[in-house]
Amino acid sequence: MSPELDIRTAVLTAVGLSLFFAVIALIGGINSIFRGRHIPYFRMRYERIVKGWRQLLLFAMLLALAWVLNAYAEPAAY
Repeated sequence: MSPELDIRTAVLTAVGLSLFFAVIALIGGINSIFRGRHIPYFRMRYERIVKGWRQLLLFAMLLALAWVLNAYAEPAAY
């Protein structure tokens, strides 16, 4: 009684995971930037804000990956 897994299910799972981690990166990036603004020391503030912008870049990359997977993964698998 095992469920049948097909390519469409695998693609949707990959897209869902990509979107899930993109949302986590977005929340973490915004949180890091806002918390970094209140740090009194320049170097620590700079590192925290740069970390936030990198997480926002990761968000954009994961969002693009989700779109590419949704649009092209299933036809490429077939």
